[in-house]
Amino acid sequence: MRIVYIFLLFLTGFILGQQTTLTGARISASTVWRGTILIEGDVVVESSAILTVEAGTRIYFRPNTDKQRGGADKTRSELLVKGVLIVKGDADNLVLFSSATQEPHMGDWYGIRLLNSREPSIINYARIEYAYNGISIKKSNPQISHSQIQLNYNAGLTIDLKARPKIRNSIISENGYAGVITSLGAKPVFSKTIISLNQIGVISFSLSQPNLGDLSAGNRNTTGNNELFANEEYDFYNHTNLEIKAENNSWGVEDPTAVSAHIYDGEDDPRYGRVDYEPMQGQTVQNRTELIQLTQASTEQPPQDVLQTPPPPDGGQQSEESPAPANQTGQEESSASQDDGTALALEEESSPVQTPSNNPPEKKSEPEKKPESDTKVAKKDDIDYNQVFMELLLDAKKSEIISKATPDLSGYNVLRSRGRVIVRAVVGKDGRVESASVVRSLNPVLDRLSREAAQKFRYKVGTVNGRPVRFVTNILFKF
Repeated sequence: MRIVYIFLLFLTGFILGQQTTLTGARISASTVWRGTILIEGDVVVESSAILTVEAGTRIYFRPNTDKQRGGADKTRSELLVKGVLIVKGDADNLVLFSSATQEPHMGDWYGIRLLNSREPSIINYARIEYAYNGISIKKSNPQISHSQIQLNYNAGLTIDLKARPKIRNSIISENGYAGVITSLGAKPVFSKTIISLNQIGVISFSLSQPNLGDLSAGNRNTTGNNELFANEEYDFYNHTNLEIKAENNSWGVEDPTAVSAHIYDGEDDPRYGRVDYEPMQGQTVQNRTELIQLTQASTEQPPQDVLQTPPPPDGGQQSEESPAPANQTGQEESSASQDDGTALALEEESSPVQTPSNNPPEKKSEPEKKPESDTKVAKKDDIDYNQVFMELLLDAKKSEIISKATPDLSGYNVLRSRGRVIVRAVVGKDGRVESASVVRSLNPVLDRLSREAAQKFRYKVGTVNGRPVRFVTNILFKF
């Protein structure tokens, strides 16, 4: 095998491996990513290209950096997919899209944007975190499965312009505003997916009609089997005049009155359509052992050679009064080409063309018809009880606070600052906070005071299968 170095990304095909830094790129050929990829500028997958990401690949975005100064946000990098994205993680080797810092914040990078209206992208076993929007889907029909979309500043998923994605066996949690935002005629379908611990679980705007379970006969028939619970304000907010189907799901409680209290729809305002949530399932739907294995290593740190000290907050994030995203998705993307001085390695064997072994079929293909590759069946003794668990996987499905503290503002003139600080805390087996870090920032003073207050919280001991465990939880402070 010989190594050939190239400077441009429009050759017939190549593989990026080991560790590579991209200061921005336009991908115009069948391309494979593996190893560690550090991104410092917008990466655009052109309409003619397929980007395949192999299992175990780690993709880190330099916080608040876009050396191309283009795309939807000129200060943060994004992965813009006009062609096809194939993420090939598996149960033992998730693909990670995250922030390249030891102290990540929500909104460190802009997110993944899927814009191909003809050929569907496929994302399997991925974790997308610390973006502004985890995945933005516009007039596109991707398939997303066995993935975690968490800790993004605005939303885990935004879906609009008649997009019809299918999301299954996934977790959408702990996003700063909403788990899912749909608009402009979008009709996503969700099955076996957990939407929890967001400010609002699902928000539907402007003639969008997400399908979370429709047991009636016909083309829209779906089984549901989702879980929507423990979202801060509402589990579902219907801001359209359409009926939303959300049948055969678990809402964390079995009392229909309690479920209705966490749904905003025509029962609250006659201008809006009703959310049809009956019949309901019990409190638990998913296989907890499989989910625990999916979420292992959720506190994973980037390798030392891609880390950088997080910059101070720039004040550019939204205030408490305006949590919804700015309308940036319709902007034209600026040209983003790779810096002339950046060399990329091409692993060349018998031919200079490296075509991914299982690219999607040609246009008009139907990847949906392929046999599903669900998580392998796990045994209880496969669980590592020493790991840090997500709180929604505890036996109680949510942390229980015994005592709390408030930030001590005496002596500080911070009354003009309004908004939210979110502190992510690791709670030990004794219910005490072992460590705390700010993941949603307001200003340095309030961040520090919030972190100090969080360290004084005490929790009921969390258990998994009756055994005491460490878990991670988010603590919200409003100013």
